[in-house]
Amino acid sequence: MDFEFVDKSTAMNPVSETYLSEVEKKYGIRFPSLLRKYYLEENGREIHPAVIEDDTVVHWITGFFPLNDTRFSLEELLNRQRMQDEPKPHMLPFAEIDDSGILYYNLATGHIYYSFLNGTDRFRYICTGMEAFFDIMNRAYQRDEDNPYDISEIRRSDKAMAEINFLPLGSIVLLQGGNRKVMIIARGMNVKRGDETYFFDYAGVLYPEGLTSDQVAYFNQDGIVKVYFHGYVDDEEDVAQTTLNEYVKNHPNVNRADPATWNEA
Repeated sequence: MDFEFVDKSTAMNPVSETYLSEVEKKYGIRFPSLLRKYYLEENGREIHPAVIEDDTVVHWITGFFPLNDTRFSLEELLNRQRMQDEPKPHMLPFAEIDDSGILYYNLATGHIYYSFLNGTDRFRYICTGMEAFFDIMNRAYQRDEDNPYDISEIRRSDKAMAEINFLPLGSIVLLQGGNRKVMIIARGMNVKRGDETYFFDYAGVLYPEGLTSDQVAYFNQDGIVKVYFHGYVDDEEDVAQTTLNEYVKNHPNVNRADPATWNEA
Protein backbone atom coordinates (compact mmCIF):
# COMPACT_ATOMS: atom_id res chain seq x y z
CA MET A 1 0.00 0.00 0.00
CA ASP A 2 1.19 3.53 -0.85
CA PHE A 3 0.94 6.34 1.67
CA GLU A 4 -0.49 8.93 -0.71
CA PHE A 5 -1.38 11.38 2.08
CA VAL A 6 2.27 11.93 3.07
CA ASP A 7 3.92 15.22 2.09
CA LYS A 8 7.03 13.87 0.38
CA SER A 9 8.62 17.32 0.29
CA THR A 10 9.10 17.34 4.08
CA ALA A 11 12.05 15.87 5.94
CA MET A 12 12.19 12.24 7.00
CA ASN A 13 13.84 10.90 10.16
CA PRO A 14 15.00 7.40 9.10
CA VAL A 15 14.64 4.40 11.40
CA SER A 16 15.83 0.83 10.94
CA GLU A 17 14.27 -2.60 11.44
CA THR A 18 16.70 -3.08 14.32
CA TYR A 19 15.52 0.09 16.02
CA LEU A 20 11.85 -0.90 15.59
CA SER A 21 12.57 -4.28 17.16
CA GLU A 22 14.32 -2.59 20.08
CA VAL A 23 11.30 -0.35 20.68
CA GLU A 24 8.99 -3.38 20.58
CA LYS A 25 11.13 -5.24 23.10
CA LYS A 26 11.46 -2.20 25.38
CA TYR A 27 7.71 -1.57 25.61
CA GLY A 28 6.38 -5.11 25.15
CA ILE A 29 4.50 -4.32 21.94
CA ARG A 30 4.34 -5.53 18.35
CA PHE A 31 3.74 -3.00 15.58
CA PRO A 32 1.16 -4.06 12.98
CA SER A 33 2.96 -4.70 9.68
CA LEU A 34 1.58 -1.68 7.81
CA LEU A 35 2.42 0.73 10.62
CA ARG A 36 5.90 -0.78 10.71
CA LYS A 37 6.17 -0.14 6.95
CA TYR A 38 5.00 3.43 7.46
CA TYR A 39 7.68 4.12 10.05
CA LEU A 40 10.42 2.58 7.90
CA GLU A 41 9.43 4.64 4.85
CA GLU A 42 7.94 7.87 6.21
CA ASN A 43 8.91 8.44 9.87
CA GLY A 44 8.93 12.14 10.72
CA ARG A 45 7.39 13.43 7.49
CA GLU A 46 4.41 15.76 7.66
CA ILE A 47 1.12 14.67 6.12
CA HIS A 48 -1.69 16.32 4.18
CA PRO A 49 -4.47 16.32 6.82
CA ALA A 50 -7.25 13.80 6.23
CA VAL A 51 -10.79 15.09 6.73
CA ILE A 52 -13.35 12.54 7.93
CA GLU A 53 -16.98 12.67 9.00
CA ASP A 54 -18.16 10.54 11.90
CA ASP A 55 -21.89 10.72 12.60
CA THR A 56 -22.10 14.24 11.07
CA VAL A 57 -19.09 15.47 13.09
CA VAL A 58 -16.05 16.47 11.01
CA HIS A 59 -12.55 15.61 12.25
CA TRP A 60 -9.05 16.33 10.93
CA ILE A 61 -6.33 13.69 11.23
CA THR A 62 -3.31 15.97 11.30
CA GLY A 63 -0.18 13.88 11.83
CA PHE A 64 1.55 10.68 12.90
CA PHE A 65 3.73 10.61 15.99
CA PRO A 66 7.36 10.14 14.89
CA LEU A 67 9.22 7.36 16.61
CA ASN A 68 12.34 9.16 17.75
CA ASP A 69 12.00 12.83 16.82
CA THR A 70 12.91 15.67 19.14
CA ARG A 71 9.29 16.84 19.11
CA PHE A 72 6.26 14.99 20.54
CA SER A 73 7.27 11.40 19.79
CA LEU A 74 5.75 7.95 20.06
CA GLU A 75 8.39 6.90 22.57
CA GLU A 76 7.54 9.87 24.79
CA LEU A 77 3.87 8.83 24.72
CA LEU A 78 4.73 5.22 25.49
CA ASN A 79 6.85 6.31 28.45
CA ARG A 80 3.97 8.39 29.81
CA GLN A 81 1.58 5.50 29.26
CA ARG A 82 3.89 3.10 31.07
CA MET A 83 4.04 5.42 34.08
CA GLN A 84 0.27 5.94 34.20
CA ASP A 85 -1.15 2.58 33.09
CA GLU A 86 0.70 -0.72 33.06
CA PRO A 87 4.16 -1.91 31.92
CA LYS A 88 2.76 -3.49 28.76
CA PRO A 89 0.35 -1.11 26.96
CA HIS A 90 -2.78 -2.45 25.27
CA MET A 91 -3.50 0.71 23.27
CA LEU A 92 -0.77 2.00 20.95
CA PRO A 93 -0.98 5.77 20.28
CA PHE A 94 0.14 6.59 16.75
CA ALA A 95 -1.49 9.75 15.35
CA GLU A 96 -3.17 13.06 16.18
CA ILE A 97 -6.77 14.08 15.51
CA ASP A 98 -8.17 17.62 15.79
CA ASP A 99 -5.02 18.83 17.60
CA SER A 100 -6.53 17.69 20.90
CA GLY A 101 -7.02 13.96 20.44
CA ILE A 102 -5.06 10.78 19.87
CA LEU A 103 -5.62 7.82 17.58
CA TYR A 104 -4.97 4.40 19.13
CA TYR A 105 -4.40 0.91 17.77
CA ASN A 106 -5.71 -1.83 20.07
CA LEU A 107 -2.88 -4.38 20.18
CA ALA A 108 -5.23 -7.17 21.25
CA THR A 109 -8.10 -6.73 18.79
CA GLY A 110 -6.71 -4.65 15.90
CA HIS A 111 -9.44 -2.01 16.40
CA ILE A 112 -8.60 1.65 15.84
CA TYR A 113 -10.11 4.35 18.05
CA TYR A 114 -9.75 8.03 18.76
CA SER A 115 -9.93 9.72 22.14
CA PHE A 116 -9.78 13.36 23.21
CA LEU A 117 -7.59 14.70 25.99
CA ASN A 118 -10.53 16.41 27.69
CA GLY A 119 -11.89 12.95 28.57
CA THR A 120 -15.07 13.15 26.49
CA ASP A 121 -16.00 10.29 24.16
CA ARG A 122 -13.21 8.22 25.69
CA PHE A 123 -12.75 5.70 22.89
CA ARG A 124 -14.64 6.20 19.63
CA TYR A 125 -14.35 3.32 17.16
CA ILE A 126 -13.11 4.09 13.62
CA CYS A 127 -12.29 0.79 11.90
CA THR A 128 -10.53 -2.55 12.27
CA GLY A 129 -6.99 -3.02 10.98
CA MET A 130 -4.28 -0.71 9.69
CA GLU A 131 -5.10 -1.53 6.07
CA ALA A 132 -8.60 -0.09 6.51
CA PHE A 133 -7.20 2.93 8.34
CA PHE A 134 -4.59 3.78 5.72
CA ASP A 135 -7.25 3.36 3.04
CA ILE A 136 -9.30 5.99 4.88
CA MET A 137 -6.26 8.29 4.96
CA ASN A 138 -5.67 7.92 1.22
CA ARG A 139 -9.32 8.65 0.47
CA ALA A 140 -9.68 11.58 2.88
CA TYR A 141 -6.54 13.69 2.51
CA GLN A 142 -7.69 15.67 -0.56
CA ARG A 143 -10.95 16.72 1.06
CA ASP A 144 -12.11 19.72 3.11
CA GLU A 145 -14.78 20.50 5.69
CA ASP A 146 -17.42 20.84 2.99
CA ASN A 147 -16.61 17.42 1.52
CA PRO A 148 -15.28 15.12 4.28
CA TYR A 149 -14.87 11.37 3.84
CA ASP A 150 -17.79 9.63 5.56
CA ILE A 151 -16.47 6.68 7.59
CA SER A 152 -19.94 5.34 8.43
CA GLU A 153 -19.75 2.99 5.43
CA ILE A 154 -16.51 1.56 6.82
CA ARG A 155 -18.26 0.94 10.13
CA ARG A 156 -21.20 -0.78 8.40
CA SER A 157 -18.78 -2.97 6.47
CA ASP A 158 -17.00 -3.92 9.69
CA LYS A 159 -20.26 -4.96 11.30
CA ALA A 160 -21.00 -7.22 8.33
CA MET A 161 -17.53 -8.79 8.18
CA ALA A 162 -17.40 -12.44 7.23
CA GLU A 163 -14.87 -13.56 9.82
CA ILE A 164 -14.15 -12.60 13.43
CA ASN A 165 -11.18 -13.50 15.58
CA PHE A 166 -13.37 -14.45 18.54
CA LEU A 167 -11.89 -14.24 22.02
CA PRO A 168 -12.06 -17.48 24.03
CA LEU A 169 -14.66 -18.08 26.72
CA GLY A 170 -13.47 -16.80 30.08
CA SER A 171 -11.63 -13.84 28.57
CA ILE A 172 -11.89 -10.65 30.64
CA VAL A 173 -12.31 -7.38 28.79
CA LEU A 174 -13.16 -3.69 29.10
CA LEU A 175 -15.91 -2.32 26.87
CA GLN A 176 -16.10 1.04 25.18
CA GLY A 177 -17.59 3.57 27.59
CA GLY A 178 -17.37 1.15 30.51
CA ASN A 179 -15.39 1.22 33.75
CA ARG A 180 -15.93 -2.38 34.93
CA LYS A 181 -14.31 -5.61 33.77
CA VAL A 182 -16.57 -8.04 31.87
CA MET A 183 -16.01 -11.80 31.53
CA ILE A 184 -17.11 -13.50 28.28
CA ILE A 185 -19.50 -16.37 28.95
CA ALA A 186 -21.03 -16.94 25.49
CA ARG A 187 -20.36 -16.21 21.81
CA GLY A 188 -22.47 -15.96 18.68
CA MET A 189 -25.68 -15.00 20.46
CA ASN A 190 -28.99 -14.75 18.61
CA VAL A 191 -31.29 -12.51 20.65
CA LYS A 192 -34.94 -12.10 19.68
CA ARG A 193 -36.64 -8.72 19.95
CA GLY A 194 -40.20 -8.49 18.69
CA ASP A 195 -40.39 -10.24 15.35
CA GLU A 196 -36.68 -9.74 14.62
CA THR A 197 -33.64 -11.77 15.64
CA TYR A 198 -30.37 -9.93 16.25
CA PHE A 199 -26.81 -11.25 16.42
CA PHE A 200 -24.25 -10.34 19.08
CA ASP A 201 -20.65 -11.52 19.01
CA TYR A 202 -20.52 -11.97 22.79
CA ALA A 203 -22.43 -12.16 26.04
CA GLY A 204 -20.70 -11.40 29.32
CA VAL A 205 -21.10 -10.77 33.03
CA LEU A 206 -19.42 -8.35 35.38
CA TYR A 207 -16.14 -9.54 36.86
CA PRO A 208 -15.60 -10.63 39.61
CA GLU A 209 -19.29 -10.88 40.56
CA GLY A 210 -20.22 -13.34 37.80
CA LEU A 211 -23.81 -14.13 36.89
CA THR A 212 -26.33 -12.44 39.17
CA SER A 213 -30.01 -12.65 38.25
CA ASP A 214 -30.39 -12.03 34.51
CA GLN A 215 -27.85 -9.20 34.20
CA VAL A 216 -26.01 -10.30 31.05
CA ALA A 217 -24.26 -7.78 28.79
CA TYR A 218 -24.39 -8.28 25.01
CA PHE A 219 -21.62 -6.73 22.93
CA ASN A 220 -19.63 -7.04 19.71
CA GLN A 221 -15.96 -7.30 18.82
CA ASP A 222 -15.68 -3.61 17.93
CA GLY A 223 -16.84 -2.63 21.42
CA ILE A 224 -13.82 -4.16 23.15
CA VAL A 225 -11.13 -1.60 24.00
CA LYS A 226 -8.96 -3.71 26.31
CA VAL A 227 -8.28 -7.39 26.93
CA TYR A 228 -7.12 -8.11 30.49
CA PHE A 229 -7.04 -11.90 30.18
CA HIS A 230 -7.37 -14.44 27.34
CA GLY A 231 -9.40 -17.53 28.14
CA TYR A 232 -8.27 -21.15 27.82
CA VAL A 233 -7.47 -22.36 24.28
CA ASP A 234 -7.03 -25.93 22.98
CA ASP A 235 -7.92 -27.93 19.85
CA GLU A 236 -11.61 -27.81 20.72
CA GLU A 237 -11.43 -24.02 20.76
CA ASP A 238 -10.12 -24.12 17.17
CA VAL A 239 -13.19 -26.14 16.16
CA ALA A 240 -15.47 -23.68 17.97
CA GLN A 241 -13.84 -20.74 16.16
CA THR A 242 -14.41 -22.43 12.81
CA THR A 243 -18.05 -23.20 13.63
CA LEU A 244 -18.74 -19.64 14.74
CA ASN A 245 -17.17 -18.10 11.66
CA GLU A 246 -18.93 -20.53 9.33
CA TYR A 247 -22.23 -19.38 10.83
CA VAL A 248 -21.36 -15.71 10.28
CA LYS A 249 -20.13 -16.40 6.75
CA ASN A 250 -23.28 -18.37 5.83
CA HIS A 251 -25.61 -15.68 7.18
CA PRO A 252 -24.42 -12.46 5.45
CA ASN A 253 -27.78 -10.77 6.00
CA VAL A 254 -27.91 -11.41 9.72
CA ASN A 255 -28.98 -8.37 11.72
CA ARG A 256 -25.88 -7.53 13.72
CA ALA A 257 -27.16 -5.61 16.72
CA ASP A 258 -25.80 -2.25 17.79
CA PRO A 259 -25.23 -2.41 21.58
CA ALA A 260 -25.04 1.39 21.77
CA THR A 261 -28.69 1.73 20.78
CA TRP A 262 -30.02 -1.63 22.01
CA ASN A 263 -31.61 -0.22 25.15
CA GLU A 264 -33.15 2.75 23.31
CA ALA A 265 -35.63 0.68 21.33
